[in-house]
Amino acid sequence: MTGKDSPQPADAGRGIVICAGGKRYFTCAWMLVSLLRHHGCRLPIELWHRGPGEIDRGMADLIATRGVDVRDLGELAGTALAATPEALRVAAIRASGFSQVMWMDADCAPLADPERLFDWPSYRDTGLLLFGDGTDLTADHPAWATLGLDPRSVAGVDAGLLLVDKTRRQDVLEAAPQVATALAAITRPGRRSPAALLLAAILADAPFGMADRPPFEVEYDLVHRDRDGEALVQHRLTAKWNFSGQDRETPSPETTAAARAAMAELVDRWSGAIFVPPGRGAAALACEAALAAKRRFLYQSADGTWRRLDLHPGGRIGEGRGDFEQHWAVVDQDGRLILQFYSDIRLTIAFTDLGDGTWRGASCGPPGFAARLAPENCPGLTVTVP
Repeated sequence: MTGKDSPQPADAGRGIVICAGGKRYFTCAWMLVSLLRHHGCRLPIELWHRGPGEIDRGMADLIATRGVDVRDLGELAGTALAATPEALRVAAIRASGFSQVMWMDADCAPLADPERLFDWPSYRDTGLLLFGDGTDLTADHPAWATLGLDPRSVAGVDAGLLLVDKTRRQDVLEAAPQVATALAAITRPGRRSPAALLLAAILADAPFGMADRPPFEVEYDLVHRDRDGEALVQHRLTAKWNFSGQDRETPSPETTAAARAAMAELVDRWSGAIFVPPGRGAAALACEAALAAKRRFLYQSADGTWRRLDLHPGGRIGEGRGDFEQHWAVVDQDGRLILQFYSDIRLTIAFTDLGDGTWRGASCGPPGFAARLAPENCPGLTVTVP
């Protein structure tokens, strides 16, 4: 997996932490990271997930091109995770290698560079900056009794955007797992729970700051504002990004144009599916590594024409990808190495090595067709590529 798969010491300065996995939220994470970079944000970013069933190697390598360190919560020693947004959020922040964390839910859309939030007085003075959601956490909410706190009414918080100094607010982060577990027990399925770090701060009797201005709503999405009242981050609570689908606009036409370009790039570079390859032996893995090192190939399939095809590590196919060529792997079969291509749902083409670096294959189902694969600039191969 791209990046480090064990926690770093919390000495890496400022950074952004997100959690994502699966088609829907990987798409959101790609859009979030792309918009951060578009707006000039150069903060390092960690993307946390729960194993290869959520993000495969090809997906991790792809988003790493945006300067993202992809890390696996499931590989943290002694970590038992409740599958709730609050529990995952708290676990990722605590495990992060950054000493000062900006947490952003994957479905946030930056409308400007948010790094300035680290310089807000309310963050510098307290080490914890929270953002309101326009609601109240009322005194009759069961969270107060569950946590042994006196009932009260406080401003509700959008847990999808926050800043925390892990050194100064260690008291809050130590209380947060207990709070997240308690909230999971009392929150009904499909309902949004209160923000764990808000209640952890209250439980720890720790100071925290609130954003100067309340958010405004755009069709049930929250738009958080900077200190001058300008739109800064849209939390797309209902308008999740759709892979290769029509998306609701952001409040900024310029950001919307950048988002559409980022989505087009994602659709061009990713199948939209999580690829779980078959089991392979050492020889097959070595062959995969050699093919990925070459990367650029010439490919002939159903229509008889040749095209360029890029084989990337982790089973991702780049340039030249088509319906029958979404992913790839090499397997051991009856003592031979077989190169396999997959659609987003099934095995489609199987190749055998001809011994000269080229491969000959055939489709594994209808429609029947032959296929060939050769390294780019293969000696003796003269073809016309459109």
